[in-house]
Amino acid sequence: MKAFVLTRYGNNQEIQAADMPEPLVNAEDVLIQVKAASVNPVDFKIRDGQLKQVLPLRFPPHSGQRRGRRSDAGWGEGDAV
Repeated sequence: MKAFVLTRYGNNQEIQAADMPEPLVNAEDVLIQVKAASVNPVDFKIRDGQLKQVLPLRFPPHSGQRRGRRSDAGWGEGDAV
């Protein structure tokens, strides 16, 4: 899968596109294909290191790693969610 990763705290120069391993999926998990993603002002502050006192990172993290969700709504394989 593709991901944007930080090599260290800093500006946009520290973000690189990278290939990451596919996530492991268990029987109780749902794997989704992301069609679009976004960043918000908190993401910029994390990247810049402004929040490293309260949210320290181990490099290289990838954007979106803290946004996993689980649903028990009964969707089937191939359903748009």
